[in-house]
Amino acid sequence: MKKTLLYITAGLFIFSAISCTDEVLVNEHEGLRISGGIAPESRTTFIQDGEWTHTHWMANDGIGLYATGQENLPYKAVSNGNYSEFAPSSVNTLTAEQGKKVRAYYPYSDKASGNNVPLPYTIGQSSEKPAAAFMYSEATINNNSLNFSFKHLYSYLKITLSAQQYRDNLPSGCTLEGGGLYIKSDYPVSVYDATFNLETKQITHKGNNDVTRLFYYFDDMEYNGNNTYTYLIPILPQQANIPVTVYTFYPQTANEGYVSLIPMYQKNTPAEGFLSGNVYEVDFTGGEAGSVTEEQALKDFYNSTNGDQWLNNTNWLSNKSVNEWYGINNSVTRDFVYSMELSYNNLNGT
Repeated sequence: MKKTLLYITAGLFIFSAISCTDEVLVNEHEGLRISGGIAPESRTTFIQDGEWTHTHWMANDGIGLYATGQENLPYKAVSNGNYSEFAPSSVNTLTAEQGKKVRAYYPYSDKASGNNVPLPYTIGQSSEKPAAAFMYSEATINNNSLNFSFKHLYSYLKITLSAQQYRDNLPSGCTLEGGGLYIKSDYPVSVYDATFNLETKQITHKGNNDVTRLFYYFDDMEYNGNNTYTYLIPILPQQANIPVTVYTFYPQTANEGYVSLIPMYQKNTPAEGFLSGNVYEVDFTGGEAGSVTEEQALKDFYNSTNGDQWLNNTNWLSNKSVNEWYGINNSVTRDFVYSMELSYNNLNGT
């Protein structure tokens, strides 16, 4: 599965959901007709069509089917396009039984067990290797017909920025190559190792991995050019009024494995949250309005953690260089925030 990159411009710093219409998938095998209405953004390869953002099936995209006595049957798309017929990709095929309930999901995984399906890994993505979509549905066989109405699991952030803007924000001591976008939320935003239960519709995260963050690497950006790039990034749906922050990140040249984060945008999710199957736009190309400076981010951090009651808040919120603010950069002078050390300092808040 591959993604077609979008090169567009849109409104400045907007979270807007892009609506969609339904189309139909059809397959007929041994007398059983299988069809599914799927919202365009629930298909597999994203394209831009005027003001619409939607996706297409690609030939050989795999889906899995579940029914009583028949577990994880692999089927595959036989053509590209807005809709596709599906054919069995093994000798095991779905039997046509009146009233049989069938569950379906994309993309197919041979590691699915029972109704628990592994979710695509999304905590680390890149423009050359975007994360797979995930969709699911269930329907009942009626008169040799099975009509699915697929639902999309992920929400999407559609982020637009220019190479010049990314280049202009480069901190001292960092390099452009190997950087990208960093997305942070107070709620799980990515998948490291998780499963989705087709029956209960519940996500189960395994281990103690921090899934409130997501890295998206630029593998396609020409850093010396002036092109504008748009990236469509799958994230887990978000609750209402959850702060979501988007940073650009840059590898530090003298500290292998460390990156510097430049906060670009922060906004609470709308009253309905970020809904599955919706695309939310964030456009940085209109200028600096709405961006978050490091100093403002530190002030927000101070205020949200009751900084007036810290044991030591020397020079915080003052006009002095942030290098002189207690706990910043460990007495090493930098022209950007390199580190923070505020342990055992009576911080209280979110």
